[in-house]
Amino acid sequence: MFVKPNTTVNLNLNGKTFTNKVEGRAAIINDGNMTISNGKIVNGNTSSQGGCAILNRNIMIIENGEYGSSSQRGAAVENKGQLTINGGTFTIDSEDDCIHGNVDVVINGGTFELASGDDGMHADTNLTINDGNVKISKSYEGIEATNIYIVGGTIDVTASDDGLNAAGG
Repeated sequence: MFVKPNTTVNLNLNGKTFTNKVEGRAAIINDGNMTISNGKIVNGNTSSQGGCAILNRNIMIIENGEYGSSSQRGAAVENKGQLTINGGTFTIDSEDDCIHGNVDVVINGGTFELASGDDGMHADTNLTINDGNVKISKSYEGIEATNIYIVGGTIDVTASDDGLNAAGG
């Protein structure tokens, strides 16, 4: 699914499942303003070519639902714009970052079961966790950003290097 620039889309899946099996491609690519809610998005892509479940390049809000990925390469949720997660269940096992932001990522709630060969959660600038349950069972860096703000929630991180890294690398 592709959302064009200057377009607003509210994708309410109403309990339905959206599965991506196209190798090397994202299930959802957003260049507009998008809200996703109330369904299940699964990235069935296990190719060495990568491909994320969700690629956001503008403004995205995720509310409720289930989001899963077991891709070998590529972040499961790749954010190159503004990403706000207000809830949902994220079950992600990735060789790369599970949730990656080139800019800011804001988490206002949700349940996150993450296993990563790199970062469980990463943002190049600010990563804010206001609420939610985050369990990162495997990672190199558990949570990494230039600035990490933890306001609330429960966090359990297993990392081979830093559990929290706000040093920029």
